Amino acid sequence: MKTRFPIYQIVIVLVLIPILYQDSVRNYFFVPFIKWILPSGFINISGNNYFVPAWLSILIIQCFTVTIISAFLRVNKLGLSDIGYNLDFKRTLVFITGLVFIGFIFYFIKTQIGISLNSLINNSPIKPALYSKGEYIFWIFYVPCSGICEEIIFRGFGINSFKSWGLSIILCVILPMISWFSIHNFDSFGGIINGVIYLGLNGILFSGLYLWKRNLNLSIGLHAIGNLMIIMI
Repeated sequence: MKTRFPIYQIVIVLVLIPILYQDSVRNYFFVPFIKWILPSGFINISGNNYFVPAWLSILIIQCFTVTIISAFLRVNKLGLSDIGYNLDFKRTLVFITGLVFIGFIFYFIKTQIGISLNSLINNSPIKPALYSKGEYIFWIFYVPCSGICEEIIFRGFGINSFKSWGLSIILCVILPMISWFSIHNFDSFGGIINGVIYLGLNGILFSGLYLWKRNLNLSIGLHAIGNLMIIMI
């Protein structure tokens, strides 16, 4: 890629917006507003009335970031296809539908057959994150959209933005991965060590697949399926 991404674009996408993301998650920055505009019935699908607003606020920030990236790419005379996302709107919907179907398969296995990862792994450090039927259903539809956004942000934009400055491929993978790490709560992985290992291995895998295939489809699919596996915990 001959076009060099301006430093301000890299800072906004990989530094400033993740800070906003963390503020949203830790301090529920957008939650009161989202709770105000959402029907109470939608919020009450979870026993925790922060569950839906908090996760929706995260998705809003992710979609906003992808919109910013699209604008930056146009400024650079590029498009999403230049950073590996080559699905049009129709194919994106088909892709999301397929992932949602996989999510419902996991849900059926967990709730109807009674098989879970914790039932197969003794003394698992990972605790369930979903507790009600509403949370399961919400998660099934949330994850594919979030997976698409994260891969566009941290693999598509992240890797290519640093490559445009001639950095080594190792740095091009590691620097966006650090930004990606920053938006996750390590407690949900059973601690910092488990979180770093899990996210590190996944980040290397997703980055490797993207660099190998030169598109984000496979990394998005695996990323989403990995997050849908949370249903099985």
